[in-house]
Amino acid sequence: MCGFDEEPGKRTMMKTLFNIGVFVLFSNIVLSGCLTQQLKNQGETIGFIQQLVNDASVGDTVFIPNGVYVENVIVNKSINLVGEQRNATVIIGTGEATVLITADNCTLMGFTMKTSTGLSLDTKGVCVLSNNNVVVNNTIINHTWGVFLESSSKGNIISGNMLLNNSYGIFLLHSSSNSILRNNVESCSRDGLKIVSQSNSNTVDGNNISLCGGSGVYITTSFWNKISGNTFFGNHVGVRICCGAFNNTVSGNVFNGNTHWQAYDSCGNKWDDGETGNFWGDYVGVDKDDDGIGDTPYLVVGGSHDRFPLMKPFG
Repeated sequence: MCGFDEEPGKRTMMKTLFNIGVFVLFSNIVLSGCLTQQLKNQGETIGFIQQLVNDASVGDTVFIPNGVYVENVIVNKSINLVGEQRNATVIIGTGEATVLITADNCTLMGFTMKTSTGLSLDTKGVCVLSNNNVVVNNTIINHTWGVFLESSSKGNIISGNMLLNNSYGIFLLHSSSNSILRNNVESCSRDGLKIVSQSNSNTVDGNNISLCGGSGVYITTSFWNKISGNTFFGNHVGVRICCGAFNNTVSGNVFNGNTHWQAYDSCGNKWDDGETGNFWGDYVGVDKDDDGIGDTPYLVVGGSHDRFPLMKPFG
C-alpha cells in the first residue's frame, strides 16, 4: 500500500525510498514510495508534489527526490519543502504561480523553477502571501516575476537564489521588513529588484545584480530600506529611487559599468552611512590623505550626493 499510515491518531513521519540513501537534517520527513516508483521511469510527473504537501502535517519536511514535476504547488501549511538537488529537482509551472506560499513559517529550498508559458503570460516563480518564510538556494528562470512578495508579507528571507532571465527578479509590493540576501539576479528584461507601494524597512544585502534592462534596484513610494554590500554591474541603471521614496540608505555597494546611469535619486535619499559610501566605477576624484575615501563627493544623478565615495570596491 502506497502513501501514509492511516492508523488513527498516528502518522508515519519518515518513509524509505527504496535504495535512495538520503539523510536530511530536519526532524520530520514525509516521503512517498509511489512517487519514487514513478521517478524510475525518468519521465515527467504530474501533481505528486502537491499531493505530498496535502498529506503533510504542520512542521513536516516534505522531501522531493530528483525529477521533473509539471504542476503548480500551493503551500498552505507551515512545512519545509526541500528538493534533493537544486539543478535536478525541477518544477515546471503551468499557471500563474509555479509555487504559491500562503502559510507562515515555511521553507522552500533546493528546486529549479521554470514555467511552461514563459513570458507570454504574467507568471510568478515563487509568490509569497504570508510571513516569516525562507526561500533559499533555488534557481528561478523565465518568469515575469521570479519572486513576488505581496499582501503585506513580512519577515521573509529570500537568500542564495539564482534568478535568471525573468522580467523582474524580485518584486516587493506592500511588503515590509523582509531580507533579500546573497542572491544572484541576472539578465532581467526589466528590474532586478523592485520595491514599491509602502514596502518599508527591507534589507537588501550581498546580492549580485547584473545585466538587467531596467534598474538593478528600483524603489518608489517606500521608506527606510537599506541597500548595502551589493554589486551592480551592466544594468541600464544601477539603483533608481524616485516617486515619493524617502529615508532609504544606499551604502557599501559597488556600482560599475551600468550603461545609462550608475544611480539616480530624485528624492534626496542617503548614499552613505555617515562614514562609508559606495564604490563608483566612474568616480574621478582623488584621495590625497590615502584613507580610502575620495576627497570630493560623488554626484548622483537627480541631485543626491555620496559624501564618502570608496576608492576601491570592498572585498
